[in-house]
Amino acid sequence: MDAPEDVLRSLATTIYSRIMCNVHVPYSEKTIGYLNSDGFVSRNQSTYLSRLDGLTPADDFRYKDIRGSYERLKDNGYVDEFPKLFIGWLPLTSSSSVGHSSALMRSVCLSRKLDTPLVDDELLDFSLYTQVAFISLKYGIDPVVRDKAFMKKVESYPNSSELQEQLECLGMSVTKDLSPEC
Repeated sequence: MDAPEDVLRSLATTIYSRIMCNVHVPYSEKTIGYLNSDGFVSRNQSTYLSRLDGLTPADDFRYKDIRGSYERLKDNGYVDEFPKLFIGWLPLTSSSSVGHSSALMRSVCLSRKLDTPLVDDELLDFSLYTQVAFISLKYGIDPVVRDKAFMKKVESYPNSSELQEQLECLGMSVTKDLSPEC
């Protein structure tokens, strides 16, 4: 609603082109800059989060403190500090995804299935790392390029293969349901 007119025109042109031509037309640099700005997140994050059914903040946990996990990841140099980052829990569902993240809205949500004493901190940290790694790629990157960069980040994490196997044993995956434009 409050975007500059040239950003709105560019956004409309890109969306219309994708619909009509069925090709990937990139967003303009100005549009990407606007959508990745702290101001955009400040104005829109709470509306976005309010639309996610059953979402709870990170502080609402029984066994696993994902804020503490985020601090461990930062302390070990695996992730950077993200301004305005929302961290929370998704409700228990039948989804096999480890979480849901939005680079556009700077939100990282882990599956409530991980809030159990059966999950050790290493697996929790890896799960959170994958979601933060996804949003670190920023909004607007070509989905094919983004997915390759994401997998490279996931594979660079210590013991990544073993941790992914542990998640598979729990019926979960870090690559399930990756959003094409989040």
